[in-house]
Amino acid sequence: MNEHELEDRLHHERIILPEGFDGRQEAVLFRAMEQKRRPVQRAFVLAVALALLICATALAADGLGLAFFWGDASPDAESLVERGVPQSGGQLDDATFTVREAVFDGNTLQAVVAVQAVEGKRAVMQGYHGNVSADGVLVDCGEEGSIEWAEEEDGTLLLYISQAIFSEEAQLSVTWPCSTALASADGSRWVHEQSGVLCFEVPRIEAQTLKLSATVDWSGLLTVTDVEVAYTPLGMDLQIRYVPGERLKNAVPSFYVGREEDAVNHRGGEISRTGNAQDGYTLHVRFYTPDSLPHTLTLGVRGMEDRVLFDFDRQTAILIAKEVEQ
Repeated sequence: MNEHELEDRLHHERIILPEGFDGRQEAVLFRAMEQKRRPVQRAFVLAVALALLICATALAADGLGLAFFWGDASPDAESLVERGVPQSGGQLDDATFTVREAVFDGNTLQAVVAVQAVEGKRAVMQGYHGNVSADGVLVDCGEEGSIEWAEEEDGTLLLYISQAIFSEEAQLSVTWPCSTALASADGSRWVHEQSGVLCFEVPRIEAQTLKLSATVDWSGLLTVTDVEVAYTPLGMDLQIRYVPGERLKNAVPSFYVGREEDAVNHRGGEISRTGNAQDGYTLHVRFYTPDSLPHTLTLGVRGMEDRVLFDFDRQTAILIAKEVEQ
């Protein structure tokens, strides 16, 4: 197994734990690496995860869905999930792709795709189940974003796909490529590739939003001009418009709300940016879900001592030195 396959396998093997959004956070990646270095503890965690998987399968007549991958989602979030999603395509010779559940909040599309291989075969992801195998069907689905997986007792492979999509349309039409491949006669590589598409529609959830326009010079690093926060029980999305200073230039600042260790990195479609250094950037960031729409927000940048307090009710933004914070 080469280095790329090892890294890919490390990324996916941790996903059978129902950690939800944490899989796209830098801290969780570090914990996954730590588990890899301590096989005894990792074996225990996998045993617990297997027990949870068996229990959840017994409780869910229609199989596992988004709630399993979210792990700690609220009942309000689970109530927004679309089941029985209208769809077409996804039928290839060696496997069938079916959208089991989906949800879209105007910023992020999340879906669970169930993949069932033909009789006598098992659906596998790249880097999973070791090397190429005669009974395996290599599968892939989706475009950009992050993908996590789990496997049900009957061999159905579940793909949890999260993709950043910004749309104000009431109904989102999605077309995802899907593909399969079989093992070569000598078992050395994947061949007989087949491609198709999986099409489905999901309604957009209406978010609560607050906006604030204020010019804040952030210690010369950058100047914030506008902040908008959108909230649903699925998550909080923050849109920040800023002009970088000479020192920052094209670099992407690591923003956080509350704690510096919660700074969002570039993995998993949780952060995206448009614009340029001269005219300014618009940064979209998704954070952990708060209990409700926040009317004040203390925003920080990793590596910076000062933070900014945004008060949406008063429409004010104040730079706060670290030593005077409460």
